[in-house]
Amino acid sequence: LGSGGHVDLGVFNAQGDRVATLADGMMTGGDHHVSWNAGELPSGVYYCRIVSGTWTSTRMLVLAK
Repeated sequence: LGSGGHVDLGVFNAQGDRVATLADGMMTGGDHHVSWNAGELPSGVYYCRIVSGTWTSTRMLVLAK
């Protein structure tokens, strides 16, 4: 993170439904690590979105079991 503030990090399925929340709260600037246990989800395409202040980034994930 470039600077501290409220962070919302979620994983969404292809239909846009949130399937996991990995972070939702205040964080300091710098590097952070989170883990996603996707054991209950089927294989497929998911999207990881992080929102911090006015900055948003979305990345596609492929879950293969």
